[in-house]
Amino acid sequence: MGHRELFLLLAIGLPAISALGGAWVGAGWIWDAANAAGFVAAALVAYLHVETGAARNRPAAHAAFYSRLHNNVALLALGFVIVHVAALLIDDPTTFEYWKLSAPHYMLAGIVAIVLMAVVTATAYTRPRRRLFVTPSRFRRIHGLASLGLTVVLAWHVAGSALYFDTTFKAVLCVAVLVVLPAWWVRRSGAQSRPTSDGPPRSASEARDETRRLAAIGLSIAIVFSLLRNVPSLLE
Repeated sequence: MGHRELFLLLAIGLPAISALGGAWVGAGWIWDAANAAGFVAAALVAYLHVETGAARNRPAAHAAFYSRLHNNVALLALGFVIVHVAALLIDDPTTFEYWKLSAPHYMLAGIVAIVLMAVVTATAYTRPRRRLFVTPSRFRRIHGLASLGLTVVLAWHVAGSALYFDTTFKAVLCVAVLVVLPAWWVRRSGAQSRPTSDGPPRSASEARDETRRLAAIGLSIAIVFSLLRNVPSLLE
């Protein structure tokens, strides 16, 4: 499975799970699109656990491409989070209440996820990484643990909101997509050996184009999700 197919599986999987029973109502065009942008951000975070940017299991000529792609996708995930939050606040200013300490636990988990995502992304760049971490191995260990913690609180936020995952079955599947599936894939990939022969070179500039494709896919999913949620009410 290629990286684009993997992202599609994750990004489409979350909205698809929301259709498995329970209620199917639209909360408004902007509201549903904003939440779908959140689904895309969550899918991108899960995707980053698989496409780690590491050189193992890949031809050496691809190392620069995957390293840059990992960095770009982390920024893309942050971008979708910003769209998710900003659109919800603009659409309904009462959502500012969910940024207080009195907010439900799943909302506090979402705030923690945003902070962790920003910190994990910022500290992965060369200059702050070298200042904060003594050795590359320590960086990889702490970066990996922080990313795992991010995935857990993110899954808590998405499943705990219960707006679209309004049954236990759907909530469990949501956690499986965000946590269990990437963990299984990483374990499976780790058992593979690195190819002995190099493939054709892939440059870091190609990663920029691929990131744009992933962004376009994510935006399309958000638009389609909002359409599917709200068009039926117009036809009644």
